[in-house]
Amino acid sequence: MGLIIAPIFLLAVVLIIVNASLINRLYESELLEKKIFIFGFLLTILIYSMIVLSYFLEGRIYGLSPYFRIPIFMFIVPSALGFIGKDAKNYTLKILSQSLIVSTLVSGFLILIFNYYVIHFINLLGLEMYY
Repeated sequence: MGLIIAPIFLLAVVLIIVNASLINRLYESELLEKKIFIFGFLLTILIYSMIVLSYFLEGRIYGLSPYFRIPIFMFIVPSALGFIGKDAKNYTLKILSQSLIVSTLVSGFLILIFNYYVIHFINLLGLEMYY
């Protein structure tokens, strides 16, 4: 299973680095507004809440599911959507894509700092775990 999880984690780390450099360039050129950082933080909370809600709706948790679901839905999908919309002409779409990219950075910092709590919080939900 580690052969499958490792590339997903590696891709998530690469996306965090690429997104950090992109946000740094946008910040230095003063193209980022303060509300983008707030939206990015709120998107991180929303995505994590949706992941936790999905576990409640399923009623049980596959033992390795957090190691797949969290990187995919907190890093890979937001990064892909952020890269698709980063050059959009529509102001709202551009704000959303930049917020998604900031969201991946916030998620990365939260998982880096609070790794045990983010991953293992799902174990504290009291749902049946199967392997």
